[in-house]
Order: sequence, then structure tokens, then C-alpha cells
Amino acid sequence: MGFNVYKMRLKPGAADDDADPFEFCKEKKIVGVGHEIYMDRSYENVEDVEEAHWNYEAEHYDPDNRSRFNQDERLNSDLRYILKEMEEGDYVWVNEKNTYALCKVTDDWEVLPNLPEEERDPYLKNDIQNFRYVDWKTIPFFAVPGFVRRQFSGSFGTIARMRDPINDTTRA
Repeated sequence: MGFNVYKMRLKPGAADDDADPFEFCKEKKIVGVGHEIYMDRSYENVEDVEEAHWNYEAEHYDPDNRSRFNQDERLNSDLRYILKEMEEGDYVWVNEKNTYALCKVTDDWEVLPNLPEEERDPYLKNDIQNFRYVDWKTIPFFAVPGFVRRQFSGSFGTIARMRDPINDTTRA
């Protein structure tokens, strides 16, 4: 079984107070994160997006606190997972309180500047600027495996790959 399973919190820090990123992502059939880049251009490949994040960060943020990049100058994990590591066929568990969804990645990465300008406002309100299209399936609480529920009880940032005990049995 050649796919990865991720866990993700859909609560971007720059979302408007009255926004609901979980419901927005459910409606749009996406999973995504914030992190601004230049809105006045389109992006053809992930290398262009990565360079734009680096340049935007350098222009707009304290060089001693580059939140989008690790010390080795790689994208931080939430952007790296969305833009580079997730693949079609991978799964993403998301939750909000006692509501869970299992999302299957159906397409490559997308960034907000590539959308038509008239469609961007709701994404900005919910601070979803780098995302993947998914098939979204709400899972009743009683049907969510205990292993999955426990994954959300600790701290892990925005997104992380689920590891042990993800094995052939738990993948199935």
C-alpha cells in the first residue's frame, strides 16, 4: 500500500476572527495552510513557490526569525508537506473538536495567487494560501479509530505524517 497518512489542524493563525477554516476547507474540498507569498504573479512549479516564500520572508520578516524555513534553509514542515511531500492518493485526517474527516489527496499543490483574483477573498479570510484538493469524507466520532483520536491529543504543529503504528493493518 503506497500512501502516507497525515494528521492536520485546520486553524491558520492569521484567519479572521469570524472565519471557520475547517468548514471552509470542507466546502472547497481542500486542506491547506497560510504563509503569504507575492500575489502579483502566478507559479508554475514548486521551486518557484519555494523561492517566492524565501524572498517574501526575507523582505517582510525578521531575518533571525524565519518561520517558514528551518535552519538548513528548507521549507518548514507544514509548507513542505503541502507543496512537496503529499501526493495524490495520500490521506489526511483533520478534526475540529469531535468532528473528524478523512481526506484523500486528489491533485497536486495549489497556491492562492494562481486562483482568479475574484475568488481569493474567502481564502484570505480563512488564511488558506497553500493547499491541496481532496475528497472530503466526514467520519462519525464513534467510527474514528482510537489511534487517530489520540494523534490529535498531543502537540504537533499544523501538520505531521502519522507514523507508528501506521502499518499495513492500520492503513487498511
